[in-house]
Amino acid sequence: MAMSSESSDFGVWYNCETLVPPAETMPRHTLYLSNLDDLVTHRALVKVFFTCKPNVNYNYADGIVEFKAFLSRFLVPFYPFAGRLKETSNGKLVVDCNGVGALLVESYSDATIQDFGDSVSPKPFCKKLFYDWKGPITDAPPLIFQITTLKCGGFVLAMSICHALCDGTGLVHIIRSIVEMYLGLLEPSVPPCWAREALKPRPLPAIKFPHHEYAEIEDRAGLCQLLAPQNLVVKSFCFTPTTIRTLKSQIMREDGKNCTSFQVLSAMIWRFRTKALNLSPSSQLVRLSFSVNIRSKLKPPLPKGFYGNAIVLTSAICTAAELVERPLSYATKLVQDAIAIVDDEYIRSAIDYLEVHKPIKKPLTATILVSEIFRLGYKNFQITEGEVKYGGILDHMDEIPELVIVSSTDWEGNDIEVRLALPSPAMQEFARQVQALFPGYVSGEARL
Repeated sequence: MAMSSESSDFGVWYNCETLVPPAETMPRHTLYLSNLDDLVTHRALVKVFFTCKPNVNYNYADGIVEFKAFLSRFLVPFYPFAGRLKETSNGKLVVDCNGVGALLVESYSDATIQDFGDSVSPKPFCKKLFYDWKGPITDAPPLIFQITTLKCGGFVLAMSICHALCDGTGLVHIIRSIVEMYLGLLEPSVPPCWAREALKPRPLPAIKFPHHEYAEIEDRAGLCQLLAPQNLVVKSFCFTPTTIRTLKSQIMREDGKNCTSFQVLSAMIWRFRTKALNLSPSSQLVRLSFSVNIRSKLKPPLPKGFYGNAIVLTSAICTAAELVERPLSYATKLVQDAIAIVDDEYIRSAIDYLEVHKPIKKPLTATILVSEIFRLGYKNFQITEGEVKYGGILDHMDEIPELVIVSSTDWEGNDIEVRLALPSPAMQEFARQVQALFPGYVSGEARL
């Protein structure tokens, strides 16, 4: 797959690997993972990194000793991350809390801090900064840190964390806890809570919704061949608050109703992408899928410190003709309806559906999967007198071309970047539609 972003040929060399156990003896038991944790697509590592500018007062060797001591303390309240995933006889994942430890990797690179720029949208070469786990997820440490010293004297802290143990909101909680405990707190200000039993299926599964998000769609338009990875290019389109307001105003004129930035952007992407692909026949079904946070939608709500997967998939579906021939407000209404349907009963039905039909993958034929990766919710923080900055979360667009990433491009969170993959002619048509809607657009990397 071609990439529109810059590349780099810097090297990364490994020094040593250390398993860091909890500072205290923790309970030796097995922890339940819910059906929302135990999806096939969650048997993977989520990767997030931070950069630190050079500091003449920072001693790397002392810093490593200090970080190991911190990590050992951190693994007391978050002791499941010192265990390992285990597959039971019926194929279900559980956490074996065996206290083996998290993995800490030390490495060196001839890159400099300037190679990473100021954006919170990671460049492709950032993958080199993460430990490349080759084995099965059941053998992997659920938490891996790699500290890479840079040629300029700065460093990168790269964290790989198992998706089966946390979702995006949980990841924010975990990272905030890391910051708090590294800076001296004895325990996190919000204690972690496992509570996966709250998401168990009902004794007698009751599937009360069709759950189109998991249904296979017939590929009548040859999309699988059209979207083969070797045919695709990846581009980013950046939108300012002004352009988001323009989109919202269009919906108000067409439909007389308000909408959120996510709702209108997702609808626009879905519509423009479908039109750019020029699907034949136009009766081809197309689907927009995305996740909804269910923490406050459950009855009773999940506790504040819950960091597990509390998201369910929902979707909007229609024919290609309906999507491109009707106004943008039509697609936006489909997105709003897909969100509105997610209540406690829908969530319980989805959990029961997964129980009956496991193991299950997210079907992606004729689908775009929109993922919100917004900047983590805290400001820069000081460690050893150096400024540590959030660098971003790596996406899997090279593995999942149906993925569309919606993220912030800056620390203020004002500008929104949309990143997607399409065949080159379709990408040109997608860009033409954006330019027609927003005069002043120049290229896929432009701010609008």
